[in-house]
Amino acid sequence: MGQMAARFVSARMDDASRSSSSRRPSFATSNCTAWERCFSPADQLSRVLAPGAQLVHAESSAGQWPTGWQLVDSGVAKGIQKLGLVSDRVGDVLSLGPLGPRLDSNCSTVKRGDRKPRAVFHLEVGYRLSRRDSFGAFALGCSPCDCRRLKSTFAKQISPFPFVDTNARLSPNEHYRDPDFNATITAMTTFRVETTANDQIHNCTLHITHVSAGSGLSERVRGAELAKLTSNASQVTIESLNTWCDVDLGASAL
Repeated sequence: MGQMAARFVSARMDDASRSSSSRRPSFATSNCTAWERCFSPADQLSRVLAPGAQLVHAESSAGQWPTGWQLVDSGVAKGIQKLGLVSDRVGDVLSLGPLGPRLDSNCSTVKRGDRKPRAVFHLEVGYRLSRRDSFGAFALGCSPCDCRRLKSTFAKQISPFPFVDTNARLSPNEHYRDPDFNATITAMTTFRVETTANDQIHNCTLHITHVSAGSGLSERVRGAELAKLTSNASQVTIESLNTWCDVDLGASAL
């Protein structure tokens, strides 16, 4: 239900950025989705680990796997499975892909000048968010495809990109910064991916890099906020990944 709500909001933000007089709207509802892949719980992400990566359970590993991320079940004590890919080290990179749609998926396209149509799809990353001092941040990037923030006044607050803080006190969302917010939840951030050629659709890879908390903040704000934290530890947990594209309603200009 939470993922459906997040997807609805991201679709509405995407639509709000388009002029109704010259651009066709984009719908990301179940009735208009041309193609979709969901990877949840986190152990499903092993299906899209980029070539060369190896996923192991933390308790059965003699050491960290190549990128430093480990599959951890943090719900064991409560008897509830809560899987996540966890990094405890700034600089760790998690590469997932290829993530592009099939060529016959009928995804939306955009045209820019005389360029060839480009396929457009969305990526939605689920991450663990809390007010704990040890919760760090991550940066999102794509190759060789092009990742972009959703075009909306509220995108910065609801779907941060490319930097995402998992510490609620540093979140751009004022609801999470509220002192009365005292929960650990799965939050979502959604962004657009555009490709310029078929080979990019097939090879599109998402890179999630563990970065220092507050990396997306201005130096002044970052210094003031980090001074309030009491822990030097930094942990990031990725819980899910969804990717989908909208039905092609005809080429449109951005």
